[in-house]
Amino acid sequence: MKKDPKHKLLTWHALAHGVIVTARCLNLLWKEEGIRISEVVYLQNSDLTDKDVSELQYLSRLNQGTRGENLLRDSEEFIQVCADFQDSGPSPRILQKRLNLASPTDYESIWKSVRGLLDTLGGLTHDQIQYHINLSPGTPQMHVVWLMLNSGGHLPDNTRLWSTQIDRKTNRTFLDEIKFKPKAYLSEVFEKKLRIGKQLNDETKLSSSGKRYQAIEQLLTFAMVPAAPILVLGERGVGKSTLIKERLEETKTGFVEIACGTFSDELFRSEMFGHQKGSFSGALENKEGLIEKIAKGGILFLDEIQDLSKLNQRLLLQILQEQIYYPIGAENPRKANFRIICATNFSLPSLLASDRLDLDFFDRISRFMVQIPALRDCPEDLPIIWETTWRNVTSFDPTLSEIRFDKVKDQLSGFTLIGNIRDLERVASLILVGKIKKKSDRTAISSAFEEFDRFEKMKKNNEPSEAGAFFQRGNTHKEIMVSFKQEFYKWAIITYGSVAKAAKELEVAENTIRGMK
Repeated sequence: MKKDPKHKLLTWHALAHGVIVTARCLNLLWKEEGIRISEVVYLQNSDLTDKDVSELQYLSRLNQGTRGENLLRDSEEFIQVCADFQDSGPSPRILQKRLNLASPTDYESIWKSVRGLLDTLGGLTHDQIQYHINLSPGTPQMHVVWLMLNSGGHLPDNTRLWSTQIDRKTNRTFLDEIKFKPKAYLSEVFEKKLRIGKQLNDETKLSSSGKRYQAIEQLLTFAMVPAAPILVLGERGVGKSTLIKERLEETKTGFVEIACGTFSDELFRSEMFGHQKGSFSGALENKEGLIEKIAKGGILFLDEIQDLSKLNQRLLLQILQEQIYYPIGAENPRKANFRIICATNFSLPSLLASDRLDLDFFDRISRFMVQIPALRDCPEDLPIIWETTWRNVTSFDPTLSEIRFDKVKDQLSGFTLIGNIRDLERVASLILVGKIKKKSDRTAISSAFEEFDRFEKMKKNNEPSEAGAFFQRGNTHKEIMVSFKQEFYKWAIITYGSVAKAAKELEVAENTIRGMK
């Protein structure tokens, strides 16, 4: 069961009015909002008077049988305020923090001091802590800094800002919540930075692998640059799509995922850009395209980008360059500003050599590139990925006992895991079958790996060798030679760096190579 959060109040010492400003805030938060503050972070930039010290002592000793014997005589109003909320529960813990400011009106000094304080408090993003800030005490410059920190995303999203103002005619204090939080470019960047920091901290707990952690860190860091395209590379089964969706899908401006091999050219254009009623046979009404859903800062995720036809690549290239598009049948352009993220199981050299991507389009989608490593390249990740895989496979029955990684470690080490996480899923599912049949863990694991090994051998026996696949491309001698030359020249371009250098090394004309590409 989720516990209610602890409430903490951050407030400056009110130099002119003393501790009573904080006491009034605590009183009103309890009476009007039902919020009992458990800790007060009391900020001061100068020494407190004896009266201030006595009042802080009194405030922290309510309901503890101590009445503050050193309290000065002119604090009757303060005592009355404290008495009003004495029954709210245990006294708040008072944590005094002295900040050495160049001046209470110096913005930079206040900013640096408070930012440093937030770093030392810790737990600012913890779900079990609700932070509150009283903006009323302090200088106007201190008020502005609180607002800047909040609007800039330096405080947790659930932080609440309050104002306590006293009406001197009626001697009544009013509590108002300040909900002013402008959204601007910097605020979005700071918020992303906080979220990314939390995600990376979570990932650190889950993984000890430098390579995989660095790849995820790189992906999240690149995502901080607004609208910058990202190309994610990695073998099939390394979790590219899952990482992108889990880490980047959290957006209020839309997320659209497309498997590139599932659309014909005609269908792609209609689905992507939409169409106007009557623009073609069967267009019985206006249709909003997928671009419309992400046109204001969303994300377009194209999975297996190598399967997208060059015609559709050129259609997307136009919108990426000009940030406008035309629904089918529309006369007026529409604006679209979105981030494109692409994924492929091709290696970068294979992707370029395959001639599947228009080079201008490739340049547009690959400003940033991230390589997700294969499992065999980061064995340190296997324990946590195995545990996650097992939980996913057995999620339908949480009573099933866990098969820990150390029980399958030795057997897994004998396989290359070409399918990466998918191979782990297959092994876990085979073990699960054994457990459903009431086999012991040891027997279930042994049977699972026997079946997995048999499956792997079947795949190898049925997969043509690279040479066999090559010769199957043509039935005639001429067709085989053309295929061979095409592959050879593509290899040479990648190896030597350009058509010109490849031609020089192979002692052939550049046009000969270009003609075979």
